[in-house]
Amino acid sequence: KHNGKLEVVSVIGEGTKVILKVPSVTTPAWFIDEFQISEDVSKIVCVDDDISFLELYKEKLKSSKKEILTVSENNINKYLNTNDTQFYFDYDLGNNKNGLDYIEENNLEKKSTLVTSMHQDQEIQKRCIKLGIRILPKQIFNNSSVNIIKVENVVK
Repeated sequence: KHNGKLEVVSVIGEGTKVILKVPSVTTPAWFIDEFQISEDVSKIVCVDDDISFLELYKEKLKSSKKEILTVSENNINKYLNTNDTQFYFDYDLGNNKNGLDYIEENNLEKKSTLVTSMHQDQEIQKRCIKLGIRILPKQIFNNSSVNIIKVENVVK
């Protein structure tokens, strides 16, 4: 299925060598494995319905030396029209709209990343590719680096 190879080489008295060869794959267009913070933003707004995950954002992003605002869906509207802000949205916000709805309805595609455990959902992937939004899987959140990027180097 994946065009890989498994080789087993045994030599009596020496041992057994197992070699697994798998072809490399192209990174999906929707995937990102780091926080890319644009140097020209002063605020980072993180939107999630899980209070404990909002606390993780504060800890993870404090090295950016930006103002970190953690909000629920109920409080997001007052931050949507700010120019010097970068957004991290969860997909499942627990209510009527999802994170992609907020991003699309407010034209935040160029300054938003989706951080979700639902990254394997192909409909979400397709929508993100169409909108030019990257997904950072929540499963790798703790291992993701935080990088300040010059505006022309931000990957979108």
